[in-house]
Amino acid sequence: MIFNKTDVANICNLYPEAFNLALFRKMYPNYPEPINFDVTRRLLIPIICEEACNLDGPESWKLLYRMDREDDDPRKGRLSSDIIIIAETKRHFDVLTDKGPAWSDNGIITNPKWELSSWKSEQSFKTISSIPIPILIPPIIPVPQPLPPIVDYNTFVTKESWEIAAAYLERHGHSLAISDMYHNAYRRLVERQSHEAIINDIKKP
Repeated sequence: MIFNKTDVANICNLYPEAFNLALFRKMYPNYPEPINFDVTRRLLIPIICEEACNLDGPESWKLLYRMDREDDDPRKGRLSSDIIIIAETKRHFDVLTDKGPAWSDNGIITNPKWELSSWKSEQSFKTISSIPIPILIPPIIPVPQPLPPIVDYNTFVTKESWEIAAAYLERHGHSLAISDMYHNAYRRLVERQSHEAIINDIKKP
């Protein structure tokens, strides 16, 4: 026997709605009432039995039908919501509680009204339709970039404007027009573009 309590716990972690009725109702709003832990666990126990068979061999594990128990299910008997059985030996294990996984070897079944059944005939979380719960991703807020330091007018006129004019002459082969110098002064002093950005813009091919 390979299947064990760790496998049960791993499966339960995939279906938290089996142990949270509010979450179950949110994910399956069209599922008929009454909804209780027996109902939600009956949707999980076939998956546990299926995975046990995947590890230990086809039909090596079975579900339990208690033919001495009746409920609103039109089929005779009632599916146990917390037991799986080794088919060959009929040892039965409690593997679920209302709060999550369990693992209790309760020995060989002897009640003649307890019958074994395949997981393949049962409804489960894999076969009912759910509404996906959206994952809320916080918006990415851009980090504001610091503005270039403000240059004083005298520095611009006596130093930077000459460097701008020289770059323009080198790139275009003629002097910068007065209107262009005013435009670059506006970019630097009002829009606060960096001196390097203005020079690089002029040097673009």
